[in-house]
Amino acid sequence: MTETTKAPRLELQGVDDNKLWVCMTGVDGCGKTTGAQYLAARLAPRSKYWKSPHYDWVRSMMALFGKDQQGKDAYSDAVTFATSHRAEQYLLRKWWVDHDALVSQRGVIDFYTFLAAEGFSRRECDTLLNWRELPMEDKPYAGRFVAPHLIVYMECETERALGRIKKEDKWEFTEFLKKLEGAYDEFFAKPPALFERTKVIRVDARPSPEIVQKRLDDIAMDIRGAYRGP
Repeated sequence: MTETTKAPRLELQGVDDNKLWVCMTGVDGCGKTTGAQYLAARLAPRSKYWKSPHYDWVRSMMALFGKDQQGKDAYSDAVTFATSHRAEQYLLRKWWVDHDALVSQRGVIDFYTFLAAEGFSRRECDTLLNWRELPMEDKPYAGRFVAPHLIVYMECETERALGRIKKEDKWEFTEFLKKLEGAYDEFFAKPPALFERTKVIRVDARPSPEIVQKRLDDIAMDIRGAYRGP
């Protein structure tokens, strides 16, 4: 994994058949939804925005396992999200039939950071996700679990992010989000083996939306320079 703050010569590794996955992540309230949708629009016409977790059943399970920091069933959360991320690998192949670039709000990176904030070790995360074994025959990426080719990390401190949240879920409280900030730092300092070829761009999400959009414009231009769909 290589981090960069500005990428005029961005090189994306591991891109097969011109099929690209860009993941936008960060703590709740950092502006992922707006940013990911904007970036997908800037990569049009053959791009698709999607939100992870994609499936409604995942949200149903999340609600069942607890709504706040008290009494949460963290292990059931972990198994549910591992299953969800493995299932999303099949969706990637499906969406790449009609799209070259996929831009997601969250992704498999959040499996590692959220579970780390809940006390799971890196080895436990690898075991639950079991990313080394994914029987997949369809191209592109036959037989491979695909990590995002590019992660855009929206940096925003917990207190500011919480002030932007309109509807709380079971993770949106100060103590957990501070743990999540630390989990992101640990992830980028020593990423899991799955992300060996993933590039990372950090975006300061604290300024005005106009300034953030200008930064995303630059990123979109860098991506178009590094990646050419058919």
